[in-house]
Amino acid sequence: MASPEELARLEEQRQAALQSQAQQEENTRKARQLLRRYPDESAHAQGRTRAMEPVVRQMSESRARLQALERERDALAQQLKQEKNPANAAGLRQRLETNGAALEAQSAVLRDREAERDRMNMQFDQELAQLKTLWVPGRRLHLERNHELFWGRWPGCLAGAGPVECRGAGRLSPLPM
Repeated sequence: MASPEELARLEEQRQAALQSQAQQEENTRKARQLLRRYPDESAHAQGRTRAMEPVVRQMSESRARLQALERERDALAQQLKQEKNPANAAGLRQRLETNGAALEAQSAVLRDREAERDRMNMQFDQELAQLKTLWVPGRRLHLERNHELFWGRWPGCLAGAGPVECRGAGRLSPLPM
């Protein structure tokens, strides 16, 4: 009979093994999803372009708005220089301050859009790096075979059975990562 310490250690090892297996299955599931979404490099490039279109459009709109605000600021500054009446000058200074606040806000919007674009590019670059390893023919076949096993299309699994029945049959081999 094992001591309580040994039992606790064995339980920890069992839990670690279960957690490792669950993580491996999750990685395999994500790899399959990625391959279904992007079966080749051109599909990935098209997906990147589609995903980036709204952000690029919003960045273009923000830049156009910034240019318009800058033109307005320049015109207000020119009017302020030429204004002789102090009452009118105060109104122009107020409009100039409002314009400055709008410029700052629009600059912040543009910075946010640029950060979003950079984040999306980084995500797509990471996906592409992973996909390049998954597009290797032998690796892809391994994923496809596991997918067939996962859904019960091989002997030992019930036809159309879910993952529980197939794992119980011992037919699901993990994807080496």
